[in-house]
Amino acid sequence: MNTLTTGVGGFVLGVAAARFLDPRAGARRRAEVVQKSVHAAHIAADAAAKSSRDLRNRSRGLWHAIFTGDGPVEDAVLVERVRSRLGRVSSHPGAIEVSVADGCVVLRGPVLASEYGGIVEEAACVGGVRALTEELEVHKRPDDVPALQGGTRHPSPRPELLQENWAPGIRLLMGTAGAGLIGLGAARRDLPGFGIAGFGALLLARSAANLPVRRLVGIGPERRGIEVKPPRYQADVATD
Repeated sequence: MNTLTTGVGGFVLGVAAARFLDPRAGARRRAEVVQKSVHAAHIAADAAAKSSRDLRNRSRGLWHAIFTGDGPVEDAVLVERVRSRLGRVSSHPGAIEVSVADGCVVLRGPVLASEYGGIVEEAACVGGVRALTEELEVHKRPDDVPALQGGTRHPSPRPELLQENWAPGIRLLMGTAGAGLIGLGAARRDLPGFGIAGFGALLLARSAANLPVRRLVGIGPERRGIEVKPPRYQADVATD
C-alpha cells in the first residue's frame, strides 16, 4: 500500500512538474496559478474581515442587551424601536401614532380588531418601555377607514439558522463547528462517529456554499446546489 501511494504521488508530481516547466506553455500556466492564488487569497481575506466585523457587532449588541438593557433609553430611540416592532404585527403600522415621554409610550390611531392584542403586547415588550397607554380606535373591518385600506403584515422574523442566507459571522461559527464535528466523528471510528462526521460535513458544506440544505442535497424545486451561468461575451466594436 505504501509503495502504491508513493508511486501515485510521484506520478502526480511528475505530471505537474512537466506541465509547469514546459518551455512553451509553462510560463502561462504558472502565471495563471499565481493569479488564481492571489484572487483566492483576496476572497479569503475579504470573507475573514466580514466575519470578524459581524461577530464583533453581534458581541457588542449582546453585551449591551445583557448589561445595559435595563438602562434608560432616549425617547427618539424608543419611538423607532416601537415602530419597528409594530411592523411585525400590524398590517398598517403607518396608521399608528407613537409618542414617547420619559419612557412612557402612547399609541393612537385606527387598528384592526384582529391585530389589536398583538399590537399592544408587542409594544409593551419593547426594551426601555416604562409604561404603555393605548388610545387606539379598534375596527372590526377596514371599511370606510382610509388608513386601514390595503397593506400587508410583514412575516415574523425567522431564527438565524433557519434563514436561507447566513450572515458571515454565523457561517464562520457553523463552519468551524462542522469541521470540529468531522474531526470528532473521525476520531471515534464507529457508526455514531460516522453519523457525527456526516452531519459535520453537511454543516460545513452549508456554511461554505451559503445555500439551504435542500438545494445541497437536491430536494425541492431548486435542486441545483451550484448554478452554472454561461460566460458573457462582449461584442467587439470596430472603429474606423
